[in-house]
Amino acid sequence: MKKIYDSQKLNTCLEAYALQQLFDTQDLPFFLIQYEKGETIVHPLKLTEYLQFVVSGTISVYSIRKDGSQYTLSASDGFTLLGDIEFIKNDYPAFFAEAQSEVTAVCLPMEKARKLLDKDIRFLHYLLHSLIKKIEMSSLNEAVFSSLEEKLLYYLQYTCPHNTLTNVEQTAAHIHCSRRQLQRLLKKLTDGGTLIKIKKGCYRLSGAKISV
Repeated sequence: MKKIYDSQKLNTCLEAYALQQLFDTQDLPFFLIQYEKGETIVHPLKLTEYLQFVVSGTISVYSIRKDGSQYTLSASDGFTLLGDIEFIKNDYPAFFAEAQSEVTAVCLPMEKARKLLDKDIRFLHYLLHSLIKKIEMSSLNEAVFSSLEEKLLYYLQYTCPHNTLTNVEQTAAHIHCSRRQLQRLLKKLTDGGTLIKIKKGCYRLSGAKISV
């Protein structure tokens, strides 16, 4: 883990992801952290110090079963917020988060900014949105499905924006199957008309309404 106080690089990240538009509060003490592949970003036995907006790289969020095996809850190579649950609970994390590649995150010291953020309506709305996404993923992991196909269709209908799958590898991690299993299933559902292939690695549920 390496903290980066490069104002030019920080401003580039803030502008690219419109991060400051998520807050009513001005002049928050943002800085950057860079993680190497394999580094732990969040650990259940360590209090979370920062709200971390992952702006580049791939992360995996997982738990450890009693037998020592790893259970992937989600994987993401897009813009992701870590620390939202811990901010609300003000307690230790429930899961691990690990860098699957070099990762860069825009960070806010949680306790230093808490008094301001507790009154920041725009941020609290975003926090609610972030938590809802995590609850949706949790319900997907806990629901009982009779088949992988049923689980994929549930994921497309209730979790994917516009009922559209845009990342095969990430989806395979979410529904706990191999990439090869998922690709076979996607082909079957596309051939049968249940899905529409938009482009390579991008599939939409047939009949889904798309917002313009």
